[in-house]
Amino acid sequence: MNIVCAKTTALAAAAAALAATALLATAATADAVPDPSSAGSSVGGIHLHYNDVPLGLTVTIYDDDNPDGTAEVCHYASIGADGSFPFNGNAVLNGRGPGSIFIPGQPLGKKWHVTVLCSGTGESFDFSVNY
Repeated sequence: MNIVCAKTTALAAAAAALAATALLATAATADAVPDPSSAGSSVGGIHLHYNDVPLGLTVTIYDDDNPDGTAEVCHYASIGADGSFPFNGNAVLNGRGPGSIFIPGQPLGKKWHVTVLCSGTGESFDFSVNY
């Protein structure tokens, strides 16, 4: 029983140390929110806007090609250029939107590759953004 307790305590201490290191590493880049215009729009009608919020950011997705009153799911996927910190989420749009997704974490000042695919119109959008 003491071995399990010791391992649990060691894991908790290691997790706390990693969290503290991550907070220190990202504190200097707190204003590195992506410029909403940097995402631009796809060849079709997908538009994205980023907003910095406590503990992360919110990406808002619009699809100008989705008919009014029609629901669609847009899948957002991002991964660091070095393969780190993959994120996936879905936003539900009614008509052109908006649909929002919360992305947890603080800015790292890194480049992210992003793909958005909207099921209703079949539109997709690939781009890179610094965050």
